[in-house]
Order: sequence, then C-alpha cells, then structure tokens
Amino acid sequence: MSARAPSAAEGMIAKAATMVELEIPLHNGLTQAQLVKRARDLDPAADLTPVQVQKIQRYAVDAFRALELSGMARVDFFLEKKGNKIYLNEVNTIPGFTSISMYPKLWEASGIPFRELIDKLIGLALEQHAEKARTKYQIELPAGSAGALEG
Repeated sequence: MSARAPSAAEGMIAKAATMVELEIPLHNGLTQAQLVKRARDLDPAADLTPVQVQKIQRYAVDAFRALELSGMARVDFFLEKKGNKIYLNEVNTIPGFTSISMYPKLWEASGIPFRELIDKLIGLALEQHAEKARTKYQIELPAGSAGALEG
C-alpha cells in the first residue's frame, strides 16, 4: 500500500494535505499508465485510521523540513499491512501539477482549490525572493589568503 501526502510551505509553516491510499500488490505487472489511472480514479479519502493519517502527515512535514525544502513536494510512504509499519518511499520535489495530477487533487480535497494553490505557491516564491534580496552575505578570508590557490 502506498500513501501520498503532499507538503507545501506557507511562509515558514509546512503543511500536509489529505492523502490517497493505493493498494499495489508486489509483482503486479501494471504499467506506469495503469498505476497513474488507478490513482486518479481513487477517492482521496484514504482508508486509514485517523492516527495513521496524522502520523503520515507529520512524517511528510518532518521530511520536508529535514531536507530543507521550500515551495512544494509530494512525500510518498509505504504502509506495511501486517505490522502497520510506515516507510518513507520518496520525496518528489517536482510533482505533477496539472489540474488532473495527484498533487493538486489532494490539496483540493483538503479545501484548497487548484487556482488558490497556485496563488499560494506564487506568493511563497515572492516572499522567498524578497527575503533573499534583503539578505547580505559576506565572506571574510584569513589575512594573507586573498583567495590565492598557490604561493
């Protein structure tokens, strides 16, 4: 089973959206296109317990922060059926972003429609750009080094 929890940073607060649950048997023989269609046809309300949903969303935000990401990412997990262990599968920093892609669909299921999500991400990018423009960097070299590679 795979659970996807999109993350996005708003200001300095990372958030996780609603998740979707995909049941994917090992050695399934499905093509990538079939898996994508199966995911898009699903109701985003995953069949997980509220505790599992909260844990996975927290892990998605923790991964987002630990990797010092900004903007958006989709964080995918595996949930082991027998032991209910949660495994981080991947962090996709450039998830699909069309109106039918999973990333915006899950945010829409979380109450943020496609256009509003785009506005939020553009606003975040503008905030980050303004912050970088205000930040001054200065490197102090040790006396006598002057950046020389030799002598």
